[in-house]
Amino acid sequence: MVDHARLTRRHFLTSTVAAGAAFVAPTTTWAQTPAASRTVDQITVLQLDEVASLDPLADFTNPGLQMHAHILEPLIDFTGPDFKMTPKLALGWDNPTPTTWRFKLRPNVTWHDGTPFTAEDVKYTFEKAKAPTSVKNRYLARVQKVDILDPLTIQVELDAAYAPLLGSWVYLYIVQKKAYESGGTAEFGKKPVGTGPYRLVDWQKQQQLVLEAYDKHWNGPHTPKRIVVRGIREAATRLAELQTGRADIIFGVPIELAKTVEANPQLKLIVQQGVRPPYFVFNSKKPPFDDRRVRQAMNYAVDRDAIVNGILQGYGEVRIGPFSPTQASFSPTGPPYKLDVDRARALLKEAGKDGGFSFTWLLRKDFMVKDEEIMQVLANQLGKIGVKVNLQFLESSVYTPRYANGEFEMAVNAWGKSLEADSVITGLRWLSENSKFYGNPQVDEAINKARATFGVPERTRVYQEADRILREDAVGLFTHAQSELYGTNRRYPWQPWAYAGNAGLLTYYVPKG
Repeated sequence: MVDHARLTRRHFLTSTVAAGAAFVAPTTTWAQTPAASRTVDQITVLQLDEVASLDPLADFTNPGLQMHAHILEPLIDFTGPDFKMTPKLALGWDNPTPTTWRFKLRPNVTWHDGTPFTAEDVKYTFEKAKAPTSVKNRYLARVQKVDILDPLTIQVELDAAYAPLLGSWVYLYIVQKKAYESGGTAEFGKKPVGTGPYRLVDWQKQQQLVLEAYDKHWNGPHTPKRIVVRGIREAATRLAELQTGRADIIFGVPIELAKTVEANPQLKLIVQQGVRPPYFVFNSKKPPFDDRRVRQAMNYAVDRDAIVNGILQGYGEVRIGPFSPTQASFSPTGPPYKLDVDRARALLKEAGKDGGFSFTWLLRKDFMVKDEEIMQVLANQLGKIGVKVNLQFLESSVYTPRYANGEFEMAVNAWGKSLEADSVITGLRWLSENSKFYGNPQVDEAINKARATFGVPERTRVYQEADRILREDAVGLFTHAQSELYGTNRRYPWQPWAYAGNAGLLTYYVPKG
């Protein structure tokens, strides 16, 4: 990979195409699939819920992200199972100083209304995204200034070095200044104007949303030509629609229905491993979880294999910390947290809790697959070391503010899969930047050092150290990463991309041909 961190301005401007190409994965994209092999003109996709808004600055839910990724585009994106950084609206980039980034924008890009895409749109998006009301403001927190150097070049000044900047901006979809200014977030959320491979042609709330391929897209026309999207919460209904041929792809096949899909010769079950791991947050500022030994004891007390192989029937993988053992940032020297009841009891005794204790575990309804079963198993396992658990399931509207304000002893959340370690840590939120739950100067120091380290191998080693500290500190109870299960009609050759953090990128829908 080209080290953009040390390119001069002249080199950057004269080698933009080459630099951008260095970031393109050497794999065939569906946009390049020969037209003769494309056999599907329209597909119907069933999501788990309705889209709330098509404004990427107002909606950060999975149904919304799935549509944003079709209609709009970021400057940079991940592609392929190796998470390779690739140009989107930015054709090339460099950072001549640790706090300065320049982006050369892709020429000859048009919005869906036919007007040209320019640096004005990017600057406007960044300024709107940075506002406190934006759901994307945390991605712009370090941005101090955005300058337009020419119609296709912008320069971004940060308040501090941030080497993983590119990976943090894959969710930062660019909006059209003219359309956003004229209608505001409410109107743009209904009728967005994008540069993406698909444009919105119809949206009837509680019924369907229809996208059509934009024939003037900079990467050529895409297939299928038409995508019909519906939100259906009932899993059995989604499956029935797939079985009868009224749907081509369904999200969220329940484990108990997985065998039904596999047994049907016309259907295919697609398993996406470990894409949205839940984690259980200790409020380390409140007793008894202000004692590390208590937190460690609970990590040694749980049988993770019983969850993955029993409740999830193998549709998942064991997790013991923020990173998967397959990720480069995973520390090989951190605690393994294998089931060890005797060690768990000994740690509680050291902490003066050999008689056990009780606490309330705050949970969000319908947040995990088999959540009630999983939580009951965990409660029973902790009971073996004298820890009594009161499980409290709350509606999202009640749960969210309590979690955000630190009004809990223990709670639940989840994060997306990403190659960039900083994205994982940022997604967890409570590790270093939210002092309501946890604080460790060593972790803060490691994260800050990593963010100022531009060499990927060197940055990885620093994150490994942060992972080791976090696991030793037992900042949370990590148990498993549940698989995402999808159903598809075999006549439609579809495979989801390994990176699910963008939850519905174009590759979720487009056939290989």
